[in-house]
Amino acid sequence: RSKMPREVWLAAGLLSACCGVIYTLINTAQPSPYMDEVFHVPQAQRYCSYDFSHWDPMITTPPGLYLTSMAVLAPASWILGVETEALCSVSLLRAQNVLFSVAIFPLLYFLLLRIHGNTSAWAAVHSSLNMALFPVSFFFSFLYYTDVGSTLLVLLGYALGLGGHTLLSAVVLMWSLWFRQTNIIWVAFVAGVIGLQWIERERGKQMSNWAYLMGVVRDVPALLRLLWPYVCSILLFFLFILWNGSVVLGDKTHHQAGLHLPQLFYFFAFTCGFASMAILSQIELITSFVKRFRDACWIASLSILMVASLLAVHYFTYAHPYLLADNRHYPFYVWKNVFQRHWAIKYLLTPIYSLCVLVMVHVLLRIQTAFWVFLYLFCVTMVLVPQKLLEFRYFVFPYLLFRLHVPQPSWWGLVGESVLHVAITMVTVVLFVNYPFKWPGSDSLQRFMW
Repeated sequence: RSKMPREVWLAAGLLSACCGVIYTLINTAQPSPYMDEVFHVPQAQRYCSYDFSHWDPMITTPPGLYLTSMAVLAPASWILGVETEALCSVSLLRAQNVLFSVAIFPLLYFLLLRIHGNTSAWAAVHSSLNMALFPVSFFFSFLYYTDVGSTLLVLLGYALGLGGHTLLSAVVLMWSLWFRQTNIIWVAFVAGVIGLQWIERERGKQMSNWAYLMGVVRDVPALLRLLWPYVCSILLFFLFILWNGSVVLGDKTHHQAGLHLPQLFYFFAFTCGFASMAILSQIELITSFVKRFRDACWIASLSILMVASLLAVHYFTYAHPYLLADNRHYPFYVWKNVFQRHWAIKYLLTPIYSLCVLVMVHVLLRIQTAFWVFLYLFCVTMVLVPQKLLEFRYFVFPYLLFRLHVPQPSWWGLVGESVLHVAITMVTVVLFVNYPFKWPGSDSLQRFMW
């Protein structure tokens, strides 16, 4: 569509109003830097003072967030006739992320239309608004973290790539690496999706898997000409790793890569839980999934997954020191009240993990090719498995990609999803604002959060 319909503007206005209320509540309750803001805010303020010589070693991500804040606040300071550092307050730095959060909504709307084609404006707006209100990412819109800016840039890079602007897409995705290094996997994902779409256009969609693979091999030169901006980005990133000696900047001690295979299963269960309304509202999807169990191959797949998940949780379950030490985060309570309740719990959950994997694959295959699903699962694996810490923030972008690419829910599924997201966000905000607590021997207020 050439112009944004009225429904988009109305929903954006509603989202902005909600953000304004929550932003005011959180800033009133916690005007000083909290949690990781203790590192991010002073670093941004140094950049606003044009002091680039100091780097806090506790910060493990590049300075994209701080440079972006400078780029946003510098024109404002020139217009107002004040120094940039005067505008680099905690509240205004947080406000930047609120703006980013609102900007994510029309991007999701554009991607939804691009992926699913002809759909009603209200359904697309409602679905996009639900994704913009996804509780984990939405909450961090009100703190000065890298998450929202990272998500915005990767979504923008993906949208530009799908729109045929590969060079601009690669530039935006390259900038996203300055927010979070793991976005290099999503650079590869975007390149892969564009390459798959090019093969389908050139060779036709009705190809066997073998013909598809042969097409990829045969078309490597043409694909390189198409995807060279992404290839250059990936090569530059590997040069950065060689120069830095690691993907991580700053404190590498507690941010070492590992083989945390159960992280994948946590993600599958997390995704099926949050996408449950979207999936269950489509009766045809549910009935076709149940009928799959008449297929011996499907039963075999479930059996293999259960064995694999049992082995994974037995040999590769890992509790990061940060997970066990910090009772301000929800994962602490999940680990304490679920996984640590009994030694057998982690094994008893493996059938649920396996079913969640099959549900996700089944739902994606309704409208995506097998190669697309493989690419998605491969990239999710590469992003999550090296992460030793169970952190729900790591699941945000993989979840949004899943939600964007599955068949869109019915009207009651959208309503149920809205209720779920709004209710969880309200509980999180109320806990954060109204129920602070103190650690023994400390006068500082602590607050619950994702």
